[in-house]
Amino acid sequence: MLKDLVPKFFEELNEHPGLILDNYDLKEGAYFRLFLDRTLEENLANLEYVIIRKKEEVGAAKKDIVKWFKIRDYYSSLLYDSTNKAVDNQKKFHNTNGLTLFVKSNIIMDKEAKFPVSEIYPHLEKFYTDYLPKAGEKLFDLYPLQSKSKNKKSVELAERQDFFKKEYGKLVEYLHSETRKQLYQKVQDFWRQYFDQFLLIIQEIIRENKIDNYIKIFFDADEDIYRKEYQIYVLPRIFNVNDYNQLNHGKILGLPAYDVNMNAKKPFLEPESVTKI
Repeated sequence: MLKDLVPKFFEELNEHPGLILDNYDLKEGAYFRLFLDRTLEENLANLEYVIIRKKEEVGAAKKDIVKWFKIRDYYSSLLYDSTNKAVDNQKKFHNTNGLTLFVKSNIIMDKEAKFPVSEIYPHLEKFYTDYLPKAGEKLFDLYPLQSKSKNKKSVELAERQDFFKKEYGKLVEYLHSETRKQLYQKVQDFWRQYFDQFLLIIQEIIRENKIDNYIKIFFDADEDIYRKEYQIYVLPRIFNVNDYNQLNHGKILGLPAYDVNMNAKKPFLEPESVTKI
């Protein structure tokens, strides 16, 4: 059935490029936009944020900022809204890139016994130094090396390099670029200097507005940067198990992740069909 629906969906998408985002809704919570070229005081002087609640319309004055958040939230959220697809192994942060911070308000307000508020910043540091680098290199799991022979593996490596150069050359270039490295360094420097102060501001907003769901923080960056970050995150997670991926006529074939559940304890669920990317 999906095989029949996908071509029609792409026809509609080509005709109406805004189809997905026009039908995308922000989850309940508080959304903040911060600027890396401003101090915390300068950001707070005109703090850009919006609170989203069910069945409450956002005022006309907030329409533009809501649109800005929708685009970047779409490119920063967990695949299938599943914490099993989280970059953060402890599943405390639900953002998928280093330009954002998505966390439940109960953690911010120190109401989660297993994760005290004093652990948020140390965990954030680990997110940048450990989890994000591993998530970036995970992109290459899309094309797993199958051979154990040293000679055959060298051939596979060359074929994989050719594949990524042809299909995702600009993305791989961005992944290892000085631009990305410097951008992430600026974000880390910002948090290192201002995290404790900004945490107090967020806690006050949570109390005043009785927010009991998401706190989502975004650093200002072009949509194209957010789109590239999303591709780095999502491509190696599209398939259920990358170990079975194969290159066929220049396309990666693998087990579909959304509608097939398979693991070592359930081999009987292994499908004969494959999905193409």
